[in-house]
Amino acid sequence: DPDISIELSTLVPVIPVRAEGQSHLVYELVIQNQSGQLVVITKVEIFDGNSQIAVYEDNALADRLTSNSTTLCLNAEKVVFLWLKVDSNNIPLTLVNRVTFESPNGGPGVERELQVEISTKQPVVLGPPMKGEKWFCANISNSSHHRLAVLEFDGVNRIPQRFAIDWAQTGSDGQTYSGDRLANSNYHAYGAEILAVADGMVAKIQDGIAENIPGDHRAVPITLDTAGGNYVLLDLGNNQFALYAHLIPGSIRVQAGVQVKRGDVIGLLGNSGNSTEPHLHFHISKVFDTQRNSGLNGIGLPFVFELFTIQGNSSFLGDRQMELPIEDAIIRFPDD
Repeated sequence: DPDISIELSTLVPVIPVRAEGQSHLVYELVIQNQSGQLVVITKVEIFDGNSQIAVYEDNALADRLTSNSTTLCLNAEKVVFLWLKVDSNNIPLTLVNRVTFESPNGGPGVERELQVEISTKQPVVLGPPMKGEKWFCANISNSSHHRLAVLEFDGVNRIPQRFAIDWAQTGSDGQTYSGDRLANSNYHAYGAEILAVADGMVAKIQDGIAENIPGDHRAVPITLDTAGGNYVLLDLGNNQFALYAHLIPGSIRVQAGVQVKRGDVIGLLGNSGNSTEPHLHFHISKVFDTQRNSGLNGIGLPFVFELFTIQGNSSFLGDRQMELPIEDAIIRFPDD
């Protein structure tokens, strides 16, 4: 149908990252409807050559779309959030993304394709952000609020938290606290030393934000500037920044402009900013504005930890090297 004008694009290069024995390809397919009519997205397929490696229709498709709707209005766009797993020994060179549309009047289906090259870049390699065991890896998946948070800065869409992890710590009962759940000090992670994951320079700190009572209470109004609470933004070089958010007020041990070494203590884990309980929000991104917006004006980048041990909630128990932890895994980090 020549009247259906659709443009496909992607937001970032696709950099493979290893996790649980496979390579993960994480990217977004942007669909822009430049037509003079409403259209419906009916199918998204991804091919490696002639081999179909993923197909999404109906509810599975809606779950991967902004606003969970397959309807694409006039002159509007939608984002398809993709998280594909492939054999690490057979990573595709390119992927073909095929999108099928139909008009609401029941006209014939229309297909559009976009070929996406797979980058040969490697994720940044990091040391541990904390020491110790039973660290719970939360909110890193294709459906997490981190992954789905598309933020607009000066008319440009960013997904800074594409690979963000919320780190809490569990006890022997699997809970993150014992005793009164409204007391921050009763959470196992509270006050844990937060470590520099690599050598770098402190680009920005924010301190002095009061802590929340665990739950829905926020000590300050939440904006982009306060969302990270008390945080450290660490410049690792090569346009790669590590964000450590929600720290205890007054616990930050570094200042902007100072150099740190891997393993240095930079602050203590807390419950400030947009946080429901004591935890560390951590991610790596390319940042365009280091001085405002909690460092969130950036592009989320993949990363791997040099070494960690999966203790539970996964079929990949044991030591893992050069991998990214995945949702719900219980992790032990080395003590040195």
